[in-house]
Amino acid sequence: MSVLKYLDLSTAHLPEAERTALQAGDLLDNDWPRVITHEYGWWVNVPSDPDAYEFSDQAPALARIIDHAHAQDCEWVNIDRDARARRSPSPIVLTPEPPRAQTARSARRA
Repeated sequence: MSVLKYLDLSTAHLPEAERTALQAGDLLDNDWPRVITHEYGWWVNVPSDPDAYEFSDQAPALARIIDHAHAQDCEWVNIDRDARARRSPSPIVLTPEPPRAQTARSARRA
């Protein structure tokens, strides 16, 4: 049995055009990673080699999200309307957060 890691993002992280295309199924073809629609958004599979798919012209924000998820060793991305938008709810360029200073409390949990 495997336990997989996923990136949880708000639908606000995608521009409206990309959300509309995902909802309509316009981005679902053989050149895309697997996309599963759910009631509040989409699960997007993170391919082992994101460069094998050419979709950055059609959905540049989603391509950046997949690249970021891959860099974080995630297998899936959950794009959900109820996910917390930690940063600007506009289309974003995802960058890793700088490491936080370890507190005595977090050191005890580790």
